[in-house]
Amino acid sequence: MTFHPGDVIDVDDDLDHAILTWRFRRRSAAPEVDLRTVRDITVSRLRGGACVGWRDRSVIDGEKQKYIGIGCNLGGSELCYVDGNETITHAGDIMMWRSDAELAFEVHDELSKLTILVPIERFSARFTIDTMPAAWHLSGASPMGAIAAQFFSGIAQNFLALRPAAVEIALDGAIGMISRSISLDLHAADDPREALYARVLADLDRRIRHDLVPADIAQRHGVSLRHLQALFAGHGQTISGWVRERRLQGACDEVTDAACTSSFTDIAQRWRFSDGAHFSRLFTERFGVNPRTARERGAVPTQRHPLAS
Repeated sequence: MTFHPGDVIDVDDDLDHAILTWRFRRRSAAPEVDLRTVRDITVSRLRGGACVGWRDRSVIDGEKQKYIGIGCNLGGSELCYVDGNETITHAGDIMMWRSDAELAFEVHDELSKLTILVPIERFSARFTIDTMPAAWHLSGASPMGAIAAQFFSGIAQNFLALRPAAVEIALDGAIGMISRSISLDLHAADDPREALYARVLADLDRRIRHDLVPADIAQRHGVSLRHLQALFAGHGQTISGWVRERRLQGACDEVTDAACTSSFTDIAQRWRFSDGAHFSRLFTERFGVNPRTARERGAVPTQRHPLAS
């Protein structure tokens, strides 16, 4: 099968909803698409056969919101073209792509795939938008790829059954894993300090609901506490400030989730705040309303800024 930009196109509505608008041609039955949207993120599981598709400027220029697409190949293979480069993904591989880049794909046989669509702003916590690559590939055969593939496979199996708050936690983990892996690839060769910073953030995020002591964090990463503090200061942060912000964002997701019936005291304890009153004060300072009002509204009025901008 060969990609021909001039071909007459059939547009598949389910695919458009799941993975944005593509110029698309099928050579088999219509794909099966399971779809779910949680807040501003769309997650879909696709099963289909031979097809080709592409996104060119006629499609891209009409879209106001930019997205990052994260695709995990669950079974089969796919040939992707981005900026003149070809990449073949196999089962277990993960491919990230920007919605503002021209790209194309070919599928020759049966393919099963998980796709997560994320507003591009969510990635600004790790690097500036302009430095993000048009596409990025993580092989499932690599150590990090093997871990990521298991995680994404778990999402694919369970995202329809989980309640919204649980889905969001899983998606936050997926986004964090990929964004930090990309950041590590972009900066490790040029700046060892950035590689260390990415590793520390990944470690903090994994252990965000545990007790986090700066001296212990420094020891875990083989540096002095002074060095770790200077590393965060270089990003305009403190260690405790980053941890507090991450915990507040996680707690806010639970407070504003209509399906969450936990008391504010329980939420405060889960996110390691000393008590309900302390949590309420910090929440109000950060989001402009107290937890009770946020729960009633189902949202907070204050724009939630990136963790590491």
